[in-house]
Amino acid sequence: MKKVLKKKFTREDVRAIGRKIPAVPKDLFEPTLSENAAYIAQTRYSFRNEKGEPVETPKKLFWRVAYYIAAADRIYEGNIHKKTAKEFYKLMASQRFIPNTPTLVNSGKTGQSLSACFVLPIEDDMESILRTMRDMAMIHKMGGGTGFSFSKLRPKDDIIGTSKGKSTGPVAFLQAYNESFTIHTLIFCVLQFTKSMSFR
Repeated sequence: MKKVLKKKFTREDVRAIGRKIPAVPKDLFEPTLSENAAYIAQTRYSFRNEKGEPVETPKKLFWRVAYYIAAADRIYEGNIHKKTAKEFYKLMASQRFIPNTPTLVNSGKTGQSLSACFVLPIEDDMESILRTMRDMAMIHKMGGGTGFSFSKLRPKDDIIGTSKGKSTGPVAFLQAYNESFTIHTLIFCVLQFTKSMSFR
């Protein structure tokens, strides 16, 4: 008798499984949220339709997140992810555990991050400085936050080997990062405000 080998699921496999969110099981209770918390869940974290309108109740939101995260069990434990999803849902619905904002917003989406905090390296050369600034913008776009260490940058007025000019120092790049972040945040807020005004 031939032994049937279990399929090994990759991360991409489980992400695809997790994006196929089934209907909320009937045996799951309604989340115990205050009126204000339920409003925030719908307006900040719910999936939206093409008109920008929220399409999830808090119950559907928690189930989406729970099912998507639980799909990872297919890598390690076989076909038990639905049971895990129910357990995770109950933790969220009873407010014993609530995941971070990127997990609530991005679970079930394609090409998104569920992580909230990143520490990005900055080396003492222009390519690294600008590459990290670009990475910062993309992380903020997905709802994450960033931290940096500018300690590797040479001090102000140090001689630059290639041009023989003087370095501007880390403070100048701190200001450039701050301005980039401010512009990115402003653009996001304007887009959100424009969306909200256009549907009133």
